[in-house]
This record gives sequence, C-alpha cells and structure tokens, in this order.
Amino acid sequence: MSMVGHFMLLVSLASASLQDIVTRSSQDPSSCVQIANPWWCDPTKELTCTPYNYRPFTYNLQHGNVCNGEVFDLLTGSRSDARAWAYFDATGKASSGDFFVFHACDGAGLQSDCKGDIKYVEHFAGRAQGNSCQQDPKTSSNMRNYCKFKHPGTGTIYENYEAGWWNDGNAGGQAPNGITDYMAASSANGQWGDGVKRGVVTQAVMAWPNPYMQYDGKSNGYGTMHAISFTTFPWVCTRSDNGDNYFAAPSQVETGVKCYADNEPGWYKNTPGWPPYVYIYHMLLYKEASGKMALKGQKSTIEPATGWSIQGPEAEFVLYQCHPGDACPW
Repeated sequence: MSMVGHFMLLVSLASASLQDIVTRSSQDPSSCVQIANPWWCDPTKELTCTPYNYRPFTYNLQHGNVCNGEVFDLLTGSRSDARAWAYFDATGKASSGDFFVFHACDGAGLQSDCKGDIKYVEHFAGRAQGNSCQQDPKTSSNMRNYCKFKHPGTGTIYENYEAGWWNDGNAGGQAPNGITDYMAASSANGQWGDGVKRGVVTQAVMAWPNPYMQYDGKSNGYGTMHAISFTTFPWVCTRSDNGDNYFAAPSQVETGVKCYADNEPGWYKNTPGWPPYVYIYHMLLYKEASGKMALKGQKSTIEPATGWSIQGPEAEFVLYQCHPGDACPW
C-alpha cells in the first residue's frame, strides 16, 4: 500500500537552481553544540544514522533520559535504537518498498536548528537513481525544493521521504488526540495560521479525531496497547548562508545547502500560513493473539488542492516489525 502520491506532481529542477524557502530562518547555526564525541554518525549502525552524517546529540543529551518504558522497547527496540515497520504479504515477506522507521533517543532526527534528535519517525517509499531536487508547481510561489533522500547509514537513495516526530499517549492530557503542539508548528515561525489568525491550523490538526486513543494504556488480553501519533513532512533543501554541508550531506553534498523535514508555513495573505503538505498519522501499537506485535493506523492529509482543510482518514493499514531475513526494503 503506497502512501506517497503528491510527488507525482513534480517537475524537473536542477540542484544548481535551488531556491530559498522564504519562511525558513537563514540564521540557523553552522553547527550545533558538540556534546557527543565523535559527532559523526557511525554508518554501521544503519537505521540509527540519519538524516545527516552529522550527529552531535545536542538536543538529545541536553534534555536527559526521556526514552524509557515499554513503548520504546516495543516500538523502537530500546531507548537508544530504531526499528523498521513494513507491510507484509501472506507469505511473511515485506510486500512493498514502503516502510516506516521509529527512533528513540539514538541521536537521529537532528534538524538545521539543532533540535529534533529524539523520537524521530521516517517514512520511506521507492528507490531513486540520483539525489536530484525538483520543484512542485503547486507550491512554486513558496519555493519548495523537494529532494531525494540519501540515507547516511544504508547509502540507499529514496524516491520519496517524509519525516517528523512521534508521541505516545496524550502527553499528560496536553494532546487529547495524540498530536502535540510541536508536531503542528515550526520552531522558527511558531504555530500555523489560516492567513487571518495564527494557530488556527495548528489547533485543527491537534483536534483531528484519533480513533485509537480510547485504547491507550488498556489491555487487549495479550498486552498493553499504546496510541502512537505523529505528523510527517516532505524532505526539502534550500540555500544556506553556511559554508558547509553539515545539514545536507549525504542527500546534497555541495556546500551552502541545508535540508530538513518541511514543517515551515507557506505564505498566505501576506502572513505565515501552513506547510503545503502535512501528513497526520494516528496508530495503535498492540500484540496480536499470535504474539506478533502490530501497528495499525490511519492517515489524513493537508495538501495544496484543498487549502488547509484536513482530508481523510484514508483506509486503515497494518504494519509489522522488520526482522533479519524478512527481505525488508532498505
């Protein structure tokens, strides 16, 4: 089951023609506080080595040990690891090149503002031959450059890549439907507005109904169920004032470029609005009668054709853990 779709709208744009994304801060630091030593990820760790070669653990270690509990053991493998989840066919083999990776406190997820390297989630689909960038005609006024993603750990180049940050439960009551405020806002530009009032789109995303929250923390007779929620955004690259490629390589190797999961608002009525593409996921992590862990969920979307009106949810899907020998797609 493919969950990509909007990338079919892209038209060619050479990487040399990368445009500035006007709502993204041009003052992001050239590097982060070097807490980890060495601060380059180990490619032998494969899935945990992402989204750049650069991995200083800055935000991760500044915020202490927050990746403890059963949900990390089940979803990510441990507090400092990552686990892939994919679609499987009746023979037990991964049935498509479409899969998710959930991270704990493994240092993955750093963005160009030196935040985000805990509880990162990635969605991969399809393989590409080169790491080119393309511009979407539906968002050309906001100068979005959608780029192929080269995984630092595996070396695989993916046709479609989306990323964000996940949450389990309702964040102590602050996120009744699982989506927290930081999942529906930008660190650089704050909450998303509708062109009239800031925060309107953020609140709509947070209020989007979650059919699985009612089961969070309850037993289905085989174990405790956990509601998992997140938003993801396409991978974009833009020009940067920095003379390095810490926040781009290996997806883009030239200097003066930075790449990130695009949660930045577009411009609407001369004010920051909302990102062109937002993918909202509500999922339920649970153990089946067979003893297998499963992750079922629904996806809803915000896309340019329908403004900030949330569309969905789409049909429910089920994912299972990838293990060695499963022929999982990375």
